[in-house]
Amino acid sequence: MKTFNNGIAVLSATAMLLSGCSMITGKTSGQSKMFYKTPDDDPGAATIGTRNFLQVKASMERATNVVTTSDTNTINLYNSSVSRLSLDGAALSVSASALLATTTLASSYCSKAVANERASAAARVLFGGVNFGTGPAGLTDAVKNDVITKVTGRFWGRTPTAEERATMLLALNETQVAVSQPFVRGATTVTLTANQQVDAILLIACTAAGGSLDFLRS
Repeated sequence: MKTFNNGIAVLSATAMLLSGCSMITGKTSGQSKMFYKTPDDDPGAATIGTRNFLQVKASMERATNVVTTSDTNTINLYNSSVSRLSLDGAALSVSASALLATTTLASSYCSKAVANERASAAARVLFGGVNFGTGPAGLTDAVKNDVITKVTGRFWGRTPTAEERATMLLALNETQVAVSQPFVRGATTVTLTANQQVDAILLIACTAAGGSLDFLRS
C-alpha cells in the first residue's frame, strides 16, 4: 500500500514536463512597467520575457473556460498569488516561487475545468474525447494523446513535440497506476472511485500544461 498525495502527483508530473519545455520568450527587463493583458498590446515588447500577473489570469481563463470570479477557491488563490507572479513580464522575474504559484493556480483552474466538463458535454474544450462514464479503462493511450493535444493547444497555442508528448503520456500512465491503488491519508486508508481516478488523471494532464514554463512564455 502506498502513501499518495494528489498535490505531490500534480507537481511531480509538471516538473517532469518542465524539463522538456522551451525557453521563455516575450519581454525584456528594463522596459516600461506598464501592464498589458497581451504582449501584442505592448509596443515595446521584445523577444525575452514572461506573462505578467494579468496575462496569467486571462490565459488560464481562456485555456480552461473557467471564469476566475466564478469559483471562490480560485479567486482567493489568484489574489494570494499575485505578489509571486511577474508584475511587468520581465525575463528575470521568473523564479521558483513564480513557477510554483503558476502550477498551483493551474491546478485550481484545471480542477474546476474537470468538474465542469464532467458535468456537461457542451462545456468540453479540453476533454471532448473522454468518455467520463467508462472509468480509467476508457483512458486508452489514444484518448490520453487526444487530451495531451488539447491541453497543450489551449495552454501553449501549439502541439507538443514528440519528447513533450512522451513525457506527458508517461506521467499520465504512471498516475493511472498510482491512483488505482489504495493509499494512506493521515491514519485512513483511501481507495479512489473510478470517477475520482479519471478526474485525477485529467487534472495531471491539464496542470502539467498550465503549470509549465511554456505556458508562461508570452
